[in-house]
Amino acid sequence: MSLPTPPSSHTKPITSAQSLPARFAPETAKPASFAGHKVTKQEPIPKQIPQPEEQKISKSKRLKNKLINAFSIKPAPPQYKYHATVSSGNQTTHIWTNSPNLKVWTPDPKARMQTNAPAPNFHHFNQVPYQGNLSQMMIPGLGVLNFNQPVFYQQMSSQPPVWHPPAQLTAQLAPPIQYAKPAPVYNHIYQDEAARLNIAKTRFTERFHISEATVKKLEQKSDIEQRKFSELPQGINSVVAQLKSTHLKQISSALNNHQTNLAHALPNTHTSIEEQGKTFVNNLESGMRAIDVILKTGQQYYSKEDIQTFKDIRRQLSVERSLVVQVMMQSDANGLGDKLNWQTATDFMRVGYQLIPATVEHLSTLDDSSLETSKPFGKGMTHTVSKLTYKHDGAETKKLFKAEDAVDKSGYERITKKGAYLDSSRPQFALRNLAAQNLQPLLGLNMVPKMELATHKGQIGLMMDEAKGTTAFPTAKSGISEKLKNNTGFANNVVSDLIKAEWFDCLCGQKDRHPGNYLINPDTGHVSLIDNDQSFYPGDTSVAKNSTAASEGNWRSPWPGLPALIDRETFTRLQAIKEQDIRQKLSGLLGKSEVDSTLKRLEELKQHAIKLEKEGKVIDDWSSWKNDAKPALGASDFLKQHGKQQSYLNALEGALKAKTVSVPPAPKQAQPSFSSLR
Repeated sequence: MSLPTPPSSHTKPITSAQSLPARFAPETAKPASFAGHKVTKQEPIPKQIPQPEEQKISKSKRLKNKLINAFSIKPAPPQYKYHATVSSGNQTTHIWTNSPNLKVWTPDPKARMQTNAPAPNFHHFNQVPYQGNLSQMMIPGLGVLNFNQPVFYQQMSSQPPVWHPPAQLTAQLAPPIQYAKPAPVYNHIYQDEAARLNIAKTRFTERFHISEATVKKLEQKSDIEQRKFSELPQGINSVVAQLKSTHLKQISSALNNHQTNLAHALPNTHTSIEEQGKTFVNNLESGMRAIDVILKTGQQYYSKEDIQTFKDIRRQLSVERSLVVQVMMQSDANGLGDKLNWQTATDFMRVGYQLIPATVEHLSTLDDSSLETSKPFGKGMTHTVSKLTYKHDGAETKKLFKAEDAVDKSGYERITKKGAYLDSSRPQFALRNLAAQNLQPLLGLNMVPKMELATHKGQIGLMMDEAKGTTAFPTAKSGISEKLKNNTGFANNVVSDLIKAEWFDCLCGQKDRHPGNYLINPDTGHVSLIDNDQSFYPGDTSVAKNSTAASEGNWRSPWPGLPALIDRETFTRLQAIKEQDIRQKLSGLLGKSEVDSTLKRLEELKQHAIKLEKEGKVIDDWSSWKNDAKPALGASDFLKQHGKQQSYLNALEGALKAKTVSVPPAPKQAQPSFSSLR
């Protein structure tokens, strides 16, 4: 296939999808060869291109034309100073130009070129049309190049192209040239309504974990490539170095800008949140697009380790973009700017929280800006607790912090009845702890340490006061066993608090109150309840029944069933609780089904308490109460003989007798069991 002859130098150049592309640049590169290419010199070709033969016409018309030509200005035919012949297999391409710096790209690494140009550059590339656009080629490491330089050439020809005046050009083009459509304008994700709706219903739980060291390394590599570009002679290597530097700088800038953006306070109006979120998305997408160019066109210019790093960064930027869009779509987030910045707001989305005042009001004013020290405090099977020390206005505050889980990994689902478990994709453990804290005043309790939401290292979690006391483990150091035997006042306080804890946990639907999940003050016997993650299951419409089968040695299953005794204050307060009290205390923390299940357990507990009152098992004084049976037993002895094995006092006694172990025994099976769910 041959193109029509070229137009004058003032007419738009013509390109062909099946012709060999060529580029020219005002450079002074030395003659070069590439990957087997051969470049040789040839003698200059005639500068004057012959005019086309005149057609046979009548004498009168010929005379008329001569007169017109005599008195008209004739366009001068183009003159070409340089010529190149490119041979590829059995195909020959001729190129004419006036540029001394001839730059030719060919998809054939064995192609040869002869030219009289003083500074030719001959390069090989993989000829891949960019997104179907034949006038744009994708070149590894360079991205997309537009072949639109003033080049005239013709395939399978041994003669220079014949010149025609511009007036005759249009008529000779058959069929007309179909110019490629311009690339579409880039659409941001927030401009795509379908994409926004898909993001709204999708969970994105990955933590943004790109370190400062990674960003610094990208910046250093960008500087190295920029120096290469400055030092290398103009050519393929210098162009690659320049583009690598540009891409690496674009990625590192997007990462640095994102960290800065996350520190901004959340605007107080929905419109402002939308507008600010768009600028954050634009920044993230600039980094994503730079990585896309590398992954599509430049993988051979980077190591495998670098390519994997780019893929990881690309994925994380995409997740961050989706979290920002989710914040933008939170219509009830108005007026939260005094409590939230974008870092906390996006982490709310990550863990499955809603940006509503009823939830955000539990957020602490303490944050890492006043953090003095952070030390590990303890580690269970699923969580690590840190001890944080804050310093503000000269005052020192110590708190414990447990990061929130985005998804449930506890394994508790296998020991609950079908349909009863919490939402594994949104466990919201911290909110369950806050819900327990909110309910305890209804029963007149002060057993759950003060808790609130907080952020630490950019992650939302539960911040709490450190409870005083010790668990039953290790037995040798706790001293609890001896005090229970020898100190009546201490023993009565422990028994009283454990019974109250049973009623409270039954109301909360607690599934994990083993002796390792409460503390006993060795001086007073007061009990503090910790770790309320496994509570308020939506399917628990009744109090869980005790089970003797679900145990490991002395480690009893962690639910006692309906309590065997109740004290007078708990009885009175329980009967006084109304539906609106429960709904108000749990608003913004739990879902509707979880609140409804709590109300059903409340009614069951009220009826059970009335039954105990009729049986004379409501205790007014723990030190003097005796049961009606013979022999008459005090509260502690009554529970030991008539209480369930899983009642908290009996579970504690069993744990204290296990002198050979300091922690619950490890499970034999791969699946988690009671002893591993700490």
